Amino acid sequence: YDTVQVVSKTMKVKVSTDSNTETLDGDGRPTDSCTTTGKTTIEVEINKLPLEIQAFLAGHGFDKTTGAMLEKETDTPPDVACGYCFEKSNGKKQYHWYYKGKFEKPDDDVEQISDGKAKFSTPSLTGTFVYRSDGNKACKWDEEEGTVPTNILSTVTEPPDALLNPGV
Repeated sequence: YDTVQVVSKTMKVKVSTDSNTETLDGDGRPTDSCTTTGKTTIEVEINKLPLEIQAFLAGHGFDKTTGAMLEKETDTPPDVACGYCFEKSNGKKQYHWYYKGKFEKPDDDVEQISDGKAKFSTPSLTGTFVYRSDGNKACKWDEEEGTVPTNILSTVTEPPDALLNPGV
């Protein structure tokens, strides 16, 4: 992982995880069930998306001298980690880290000033997050329920040992 970067000011985050439950019947009734989880989709509404960050997330080139983003046919989005926190009504924070995923290229949806009224158009990012090769996908902390690591950014590369080895 590279240095953590703040993408923008977040307005809304929606997290959806695919899950599936299958039931085994026997003698005319359910006798067993199995639930599996799959990919996690994260949709983030932000107030702006700087071209340099957009280029990084999409695997595009970016020229810092001219401020231009260059898209090529061969560009591939990199695997990234995604973290966010939010403040709860009691002032305590909840933190979320997703370890491995890729973001899609955002759509452009812009409007000009009309009749002297500004219309804000804000970008959204959609990313798909999966399990890493070590089996970890995400980690969450809630200040109200326990101790949050002092250097929470380091947990991107190394989840807390107690989580990797429950009971240690």
